[in-house]
Amino acid sequence: MANKNLVLLTICQVFSFTAPPITVFISGIVGLKISPIASLATLPTSLSIVGTAVFTIFAAKIMSKIGRKKGFILSSSYTSLAALLGAYSIYSENFILFCFSCFLIGTGIAFTHQYRFAAAETVEKNDSSRAISILLLATILSALIGPNVANFSKDII
Repeated sequence: MANKNLVLLTICQVFSFTAPPITVFISGIVGLKISPIASLATLPTSLSIVGTAVFTIFAAKIMSKIGRKKGFILSSSYTSLAALLGAYSIYSENFILFCFSCFLIGTGIAFTHQYRFAAAETVEKNDSSRAISILLLATILSALIGPNVANFSKDII
């Protein structure tokens, strides 16, 4: 059952799904430091989740229109730029820009949820549930990598 595309999709899924735990871990800390009002510290985290929820349907439509490969390349590039915008907003201590970057990261995460469908399409019909299971199981690595990256970089903030 294992094929090159499934392995590649699994690796991409692992690295793409490091964004949510990093965003959740860092956004509250950063929000507390740069927010003009302490009660708004977790707004960036909320906006990331809202971005994912709002953009999920659009991500699926974009994927069906331009194809999965181009969609994943677009979303990875887009989410990387959103992360750079977030880094700049932290550097410049611009809370509004940081909130916007977290929203954009959330919209990029909406594309990441499409990896499981791509995995199901790369294998035979009777192996699709196993391919999805492998992909989702590998996401546990993201849950380990993401917080460790965030923990490592917390002193930089």
